[in-house]
Amino acid sequence: MFTFGLFIPSAILPGDTAMFDIPAATMSVTVGQSLTVKDAKLSIVDREQGVAIKELIMQHPEMYKESLSADFHQKIHMSFDIMGSMHEKPIKVHQAFVMLKKKQQEVFFVATPNSENKYTFELDVNSAGKESFGYMSGTYEMGLSLARF
Repeated sequence: MFTFGLFIPSAILPGDTAMFDIPAATMSVTVGQSLTVKDAKLSIVDREQGVAIKELIMQHPEMYKESLSADFHQKIHMSFDIMGSMHEKPIKVHQAFVMLKKKQQEVFFVATPNSENKYTFELDVNSAGKESFGYMSGTYEMGLSLARF
């Protein structure tokens, strides 16, 4: 367990009637354990046949430098384990989000665990193209956000 202090200063903008002043505060924050992603695999899968066209094995905390490409005939599939610093087996977390970011646009998707706490995320490029991305094709940065309470 790690405990550190967090100072939140008081701030109010002059002439802003929608805001009210909150006094400065100091609070203690306790971090229970660190999390690590293990056995991460990213695949581009043919949407109709379910066959992986390209697969990448990723090692945390290294960043993959090469770009992957997927079109409306494909799905993006990701699977990974989350390991806690105090556990030998994969654990379940409170939140696991996959983020796709392009410039100022960020789109978040939920990664879900199975009965063995293996997390998966699947994105059908065809249906997400309209609903989540507004048909904005291009290069997106992919990230993972985890939280355990």
